[in-house]
Amino acid sequence: MTPTRSIGDATTAISTLASIAVAFAIGLLTRELAQFLPRSAPRYGRRGERYRRLLATSGLFALSDPLIRQIAAWVAAVPWRWSRAALDERLVRGGYFLGLGPDEFVAFSALLFFVGGAVAAVLAAFVGDSVTWAVPVAFVAASIPYFRLSSAEQKRKKDVARALPATIDVVALCMSAGLDFAGALRVVVADRSYGGVVAEELAAVLHELDVGHTRAEALRAFGERVHCTAVREFVAATVQAEEKGNPLVDVLRIQANVLRSRRSFTAEEAAARAGVLMVIPVVLLLACVLILLFSPFVVRGGL
Repeated sequence: MTPTRSIGDATTAISTLASIAVAFAIGLLTRELAQFLPRSAPRYGRRGERYRRLLATSGLFALSDPLIRQIAAWVAAVPWRWSRAALDERLVRGGYFLGLGPDEFVAFSALLFFVGGAVAAVLAAFVGDSVTWAVPVAFVAASIPYFRLSSAEQKRKKDVARALPATIDVVALCMSAGLDFAGALRVVVADRSYGGVVAEELAAVLHELDVGHTRAEALRAFGERVHCTAVREFVAATVQAEEKGNPLVDVLRIQANVLRSRRSFTAEEAAARAGVLMVIPVVLLLACVLILLFSPFVVRGGL
Protein backbone atom coordinates (compact mmCIF):
# COMPACT_ATOMS: atom_id res chain seq x y z
CA MET A 1 0.00 0.00 0.00
CA THR A 2 1.45 3.32 -1.04
CA PRO A 3 1.73 6.29 1.34
CA THR A 4 -0.52 8.43 -0.91
CA ARG A 5 -3.29 5.83 -0.77
CA SER A 6 -2.96 5.57 3.01
CA ILE A 7 -3.28 9.33 3.39
CA GLY A 8 -6.33 9.33 1.10
CA ASP A 9 -8.02 6.57 3.11
CA ALA A 10 -7.33 8.40 6.37
CA THR A 11 -8.75 11.63 4.95
CA THR A 12 -11.88 9.80 3.77
CA ALA A 13 -12.33 8.21 7.19
CA ILE A 14 -11.93 11.54 8.97
CA SER A 15 -14.45 13.20 6.61
CA THR A 16 -16.93 10.37 7.21
CA LEU A 17 -16.57 10.65 10.98
CA ALA A 18 -16.94 14.44 10.81
CA SER A 19 -20.11 14.08 8.70
CA ILE A 20 -21.54 11.58 11.18
CA ALA A 21 -20.71 13.91 14.09
CA VAL A 22 -22.33 16.89 12.37
CA ALA A 23 -25.43 14.87 11.51
CA PHE A 24 -25.64 13.63 15.11
CA ALA A 25 -25.30 17.19 16.44
CA ILE A 26 -27.99 18.44 14.06
CA GLY A 27 -30.26 15.62 15.17
CA LEU A 28 -29.76 16.46 18.85
CA LEU A 29 -30.35 20.16 18.16
CA THR A 30 -33.52 19.37 16.21
CA ARG A 31 -34.75 17.15 19.03
CA GLU A 32 -34.15 19.88 21.61
CA LEU A 33 -35.78 22.60 19.49
CA ALA A 34 -38.81 20.41 18.81
CA GLN A 35 -39.61 20.42 22.53
CA PHE A 36 -40.49 24.14 22.41
CA LEU A 37 -44.15 24.61 21.51
CA PRO A 38 -45.05 27.62 19.31
CA ARG A 39 -45.92 30.83 21.12
CA SER A 40 -49.60 31.64 21.31
CA ALA A 41 -50.85 34.66 19.39
CA PRO A 42 -52.13 37.74 21.30
CA ARG A 43 -55.91 37.78 21.60
CA TYR A 44 -56.77 40.69 23.86
CA GLY A 45 -56.07 44.39 24.09
CA ARG A 46 -54.65 46.70 21.48
CA ARG A 47 -51.85 44.28 20.65
CA GLY A 48 -54.33 41.53 19.82
CA GLU A 49 -56.36 43.94 17.71
CA ARG A 50 -53.28 45.00 15.73
CA TYR A 51 -52.32 41.36 15.26
CA ARG A 52 -55.73 40.32 13.92
CA ARG A 53 -55.81 43.31 11.59
CA LEU A 54 -52.38 42.43 10.21
CA LEU A 55 -53.39 38.82 9.59
CA ALA A 56 -56.52 39.98 7.77
CA THR A 57 -54.71 42.46 5.53
CA SER A 58 -51.42 40.68 4.82
CA GLY A 59 -51.61 37.21 3.33
CA LEU A 60 -47.82 36.85 3.28
CA PHE A 61 -47.57 37.55 7.00
CA ALA A 62 -50.43 35.13 7.70
CA LEU A 63 -48.54 32.47 5.74
CA SER A 64 -45.32 33.00 7.70
CA ASP A 65 -46.98 33.48 11.10
CA PRO A 66 -46.70 29.81 12.24
CA LEU A 67 -42.97 29.86 11.54
CA ILE A 68 -42.60 33.17 13.41
CA ARG A 69 -44.45 31.68 16.38
CA GLN A 70 -42.12 28.70 16.44
CA ILE A 71 -38.97 30.84 16.23
CA ALA A 72 -40.41 33.08 18.97
CA ALA A 73 -40.65 30.05 21.25
CA TRP A 74 -36.92 29.47 20.76
CA VAL A 75 -36.15 33.16 21.31
CA ALA A 76 -38.19 33.13 24.52
CA ALA A 77 -35.78 30.58 25.98
CA VAL A 78 -32.92 33.10 25.70
CA PRO A 79 -32.34 35.03 28.98
CA TRP A 80 -32.42 38.62 27.73
CA ARG A 81 -34.87 40.10 30.24
CA TRP A 82 -33.61 43.71 30.21
CA SER A 83 -33.37 43.93 26.42
CA ARG A 84 -36.79 42.26 26.10
CA ALA A 85 -38.36 44.90 28.36
CA ALA A 86 -36.70 47.75 26.44
CA LEU A 87 -37.86 46.33 23.11
CA ASP A 88 -41.39 45.88 24.45
CA GLU A 89 -41.46 49.56 25.45
CA ARG A 90 -40.44 50.53 21.93
CA LEU A 91 -43.14 48.32 20.44
CA VAL A 92 -45.74 49.99 22.67
CA ARG A 93 -44.50 53.46 21.67
CA GLY A 94 -44.81 52.39 18.06
CA GLY A 95 -48.51 51.75 18.55
CA TYR A 96 -48.11 48.05 19.40
CA PHE A 97 -46.16 47.66 16.19
CA LEU A 98 -47.59 44.85 14.00
CA GLY A 99 -49.24 43.37 17.10
CA LEU A 100 -45.99 41.57 17.93
CA GLY A 101 -44.36 41.01 21.27
CA PRO A 102 -40.59 41.35 21.74
CA ASP A 103 -39.94 37.65 21.13
CA GLU A 104 -42.10 37.60 18.00
CA PHE A 105 -40.44 40.77 16.74
CA VAL A 106 -36.96 39.24 17.08
CA ALA A 107 -38.26 36.06 15.44
CA PHE A 108 -39.63 38.11 12.53
CA SER A 109 -36.25 39.81 12.13
CA ALA A 110 -34.46 36.43 12.24
CA LEU A 111 -36.81 35.03 9.62
CA LEU A 112 -36.07 37.98 7.33
CA PHE A 113 -32.35 37.39 7.94
CA PHE A 114 -32.49 33.81 6.69
CA VAL A 115 -34.91 34.54 3.83
CA GLY A 116 -32.92 37.56 2.65
CA GLY A 117 -29.63 35.67 2.85
CA ALA A 118 -31.05 32.65 1.01
CA VAL A 119 -32.53 34.76 -1.79
CA ALA A 120 -29.29 36.74 -2.16
CA ALA A 121 -27.23 33.52 -2.25
CA VAL A 122 -29.44 31.99 -4.93
CA LEU A 123 -29.31 35.13 -7.07
CA ALA A 124 -25.53 35.39 -6.65
CA ALA A 125 -25.07 31.75 -7.67
CA PHE A 126 -27.40 32.25 -10.64
CA VAL A 127 -25.45 35.23 -12.01
CA GLY A 128 -22.11 33.64 -11.17
CA ASP A 129 -21.14 36.15 -8.49
CA SER A 130 -19.69 35.45 -5.03
CA VAL A 131 -22.21 34.27 -2.44
CA THR A 132 -20.51 36.42 0.21
CA TRP A 133 -22.90 39.20 -0.83
CA ALA A 134 -25.61 37.18 0.92
CA VAL A 135 -24.24 38.12 4.35
CA PRO A 136 -24.70 41.93 4.16
CA VAL A 137 -28.02 41.45 2.36
CA ALA A 138 -29.19 39.21 5.20
CA PHE A 139 -28.25 41.81 7.81
CA VAL A 140 -30.02 44.55 5.85
CA ALA A 141 -33.14 42.40 5.60
CA ALA A 142 -33.02 41.69 9.35
CA SER A 143 -32.75 45.40 10.17
CA ILE A 144 -35.86 46.36 8.16
CA PRO A 145 -38.30 45.75 11.08
CA TYR A 146 -36.18 47.95 13.36
CA PHE A 147 -36.18 50.80 10.83
CA ARG A 148 -39.94 50.43 10.42
CA LEU A 149 -40.38 50.49 14.20
CA SER A 150 -38.31 53.68 14.53
CA SER A 151 -40.33 55.28 11.74
CA ALA A 152 -43.61 54.33 13.45
CA GLU A 153 -42.41 55.84 16.74
CA GLN A 154 -41.43 59.13 15.12
CA LYS A 155 -44.68 59.33 13.15
CA ARG A 156 -46.78 58.82 16.26
CA LYS A 157 -44.84 61.54 18.09
CA LYS A 158 -45.39 64.01 15.26
CA ASP A 159 -49.09 63.18 14.93
CA VAL A 160 -49.68 63.59 18.65
CA ALA A 161 -47.69 66.84 18.89
CA ARG A 162 -49.63 68.24 15.92
CA ALA A 163 -53.14 67.33 17.10
CA LEU A 164 -52.83 67.64 20.89
CA PRO A 165 -53.32 71.46 21.27
CA ALA A 166 -56.64 71.44 19.40
CA THR A 167 -57.77 68.36 21.32
CA ILE A 168 -56.97 70.02 24.66
CA ASP A 169 -59.00 73.06 23.59
CA VAL A 170 -62.01 70.83 22.88
CA VAL A 171 -61.62 69.07 26.23
CA ALA A 172 -61.46 72.43 28.04
CA LEU A 173 -64.53 73.67 26.14
CA CYS A 174 -66.51 70.56 27.06
CA MET A 175 -65.51 70.90 30.70
CA SER A 176 -66.58 74.56 30.65
CA ALA A 177 -69.99 73.36 29.44
CA GLY A 178 -70.41 71.17 32.54
CA LEU A 179 -68.79 67.84 31.67
CA ASP A 180 -66.17 66.19 33.81
CA PHE A 181 -62.75 65.21 32.48
CA ALA A 182 -63.79 61.67 31.49
CA GLY A 183 -66.96 62.94 29.81
CA ALA A 184 -64.96 65.50 27.80
CA LEU A 185 -62.59 62.75 26.68
CA ARG A 186 -65.57 60.64 25.57
CA VAL A 187 -66.81 63.52 23.41
CA VAL A 188 -63.43 63.77 21.71
CA VAL A 189 -63.15 60.00 21.20
CA ALA A 190 -66.72 59.71 19.87
CA ASP A 191 -66.22 62.51 17.34
CA ARG A 192 -64.78 60.96 14.18
CA SER A 193 -63.24 64.25 13.09
CA TYR A 194 -60.73 63.83 15.94
CA GLY A 195 -59.65 60.38 14.79
CA GLY A 196 -56.05 59.36 14.69
CA VAL A 197 -53.37 58.68 17.23
CA VAL A 198 -54.64 61.19 19.81
CA ALA A 199 -58.17 59.80 19.81
CA GLU A 200 -56.78 56.28 20.05
CA GLU A 201 -54.60 57.15 23.03
CA LEU A 202 -57.41 59.05 24.77
CA ALA A 203 -59.64 56.01 24.28
CA ALA A 204 -56.95 53.98 26.07
CA VAL A 205 -56.96 56.57 28.90
CA LEU A 206 -60.74 56.22 29.17
CA HIS A 207 -60.46 52.45 29.29
CA GLU A 208 -57.97 52.65 32.17
CA LEU A 209 -60.28 55.06 34.02
CA ASP A 210 -63.20 52.66 33.52
CA VAL A 211 -61.29 49.71 34.97
CA GLY A 212 -60.46 51.60 38.14
CA HIS A 213 -57.17 53.42 37.58
CA THR A 214 -56.84 56.95 38.89
CA ARG A 215 -56.60 59.88 36.53
CA ALA A 216 -52.93 60.39 37.36
CA GLU A 217 -52.12 56.74 36.64
CA ALA A 218 -54.00 56.75 33.34
CA LEU A 219 -52.32 59.96 32.19
CA ARG A 220 -48.86 58.76 33.22
CA ALA A 221 -49.44 55.61 31.20
CA PHE A 222 -50.35 57.85 28.25
CA GLY A 223 -47.02 59.64 28.69
CA GLU A 224 -45.16 56.33 28.73
CA ARG A 225 -46.83 55.17 25.51
CA VAL A 226 -46.02 58.39 23.64
CA HIS A 227 -42.63 59.90 24.46
CA CYS A 228 -42.79 63.50 23.28
CA THR A 229 -42.49 66.87 24.97
CA ALA A 230 -46.12 67.89 24.32
CA VAL A 231 -47.57 64.81 26.02
CA ARG A 232 -45.09 65.00 28.88
CA GLU A 233 -46.01 68.61 29.63
CA PHE A 234 -49.75 67.94 29.27
CA VAL A 235 -49.58 65.01 31.68
CA ALA A 236 -47.44 66.92 34.19
CA ALA A 237 -49.73 69.96 34.13
CA THR A 238 -52.91 67.89 34.50
CA VAL A 239 -51.56 65.75 37.34
CA GLN A 240 -50.19 68.80 39.15
CA ALA A 241 -53.53 70.60 38.83
CA GLU A 242 -55.30 67.58 40.34
CA GLU A 243 -52.84 67.29 43.22
CA LYS A 244 -52.86 71.00 44.11
CA GLY A 245 -56.58 71.56 43.49
CA ASN A 246 -56.17 74.13 40.70
CA PRO A 247 -59.02 74.62 38.20
CA LEU A 248 -58.37 72.02 35.51
CA VAL A 249 -60.15 74.02 32.79
CA ASP A 250 -57.83 77.00 33.18
CA VAL A 251 -54.78 74.73 33.27
CA LEU A 252 -55.87 72.97 30.06
CA ARG A 253 -56.41 76.28 28.24
CA ILE A 254 -52.99 77.55 29.28
CA GLN A 255 -51.40 74.25 28.29
CA ALA A 256 -53.06 74.37 24.86
CA ASN A 257 -51.75 77.88 24.24
CA VAL A 258 -48.26 76.89 25.37
CA LEU A 259 -48.19 73.84 23.12
CA ARG A 260 -49.50 75.82 20.17
CA SER A 261 -46.86 78.52 20.67
CA ARG A 262 -44.13 75.89 20.97
CA ARG A 263 -45.31 74.22 17.77
CA SER A 264 -45.16 77.53 15.91
CA PHE A 265 -41.70 78.21 17.29
CA THR A 266 -40.55 74.73 16.22
CA ALA A 267 -41.90 75.31 12.73
CA GLU A 268 -40.11 78.65 12.44
CA GLU A 269 -36.89 77.08 13.71
CA ALA A 270 -37.17 74.26 11.16
CA ALA A 271 -37.77 76.78 8.36
CA ALA A 272 -34.70 78.80 9.38
CA ARG A 273 -32.60 75.63 9.55
CA ALA A 274 -33.80 74.60 6.11
CA GLY A 275 -32.63 77.93 4.69
CA VAL A 276 -29.15 77.38 6.12
CA LEU A 277 -29.00 73.81 4.81
CA MET A 278 -29.95 75.00 1.33
CA VAL A 279 -26.79 77.09 1.07
CA ILE A 280 -24.54 74.09 0.30
CA PRO A 281 -26.68 72.72 -2.59
CA VAL A 282 -27.01 76.21 -4.05
CA VAL A 283 -23.24 76.74 -3.91
CA LEU A 284 -22.61 73.38 -5.58
CA LEU A 285 -25.19 74.18 -8.26
CA LEU A 286 -23.57 77.55 -8.97
CA ALA A 287 -20.16 75.88 -9.14
CA CYS A 288 -21.47 73.39 -11.72
CA VAL A 289 -22.97 76.21 -13.78
CA LEU A 290 -19.69 78.16 -13.70
CA ILE A 291 -17.74 75.07 -14.75
CA LEU A 292 -20.09 74.50 -17.67
CA LEU A 293 -19.82 78.15 -18.74
CA PHE A 294 -16.04 78.52 -18.54
CA SER A 295 -14.91 75.03 -19.52
CA PRO A 296 -15.06 75.78 -23.32
CA PHE A 297 -12.73 78.78 -22.89
CA VAL A 298 -10.34 76.70 -20.80
CA VAL A 299 -10.29 73.95 -23.43
CA ARG A 300 -9.68 76.43 -26.26
CA GLY A 301 -6.93 78.12 -24.35
CA GLY A 302 -5.23 74.77 -23.75
CA LEU A 303 -5.45 73.86 -27.45
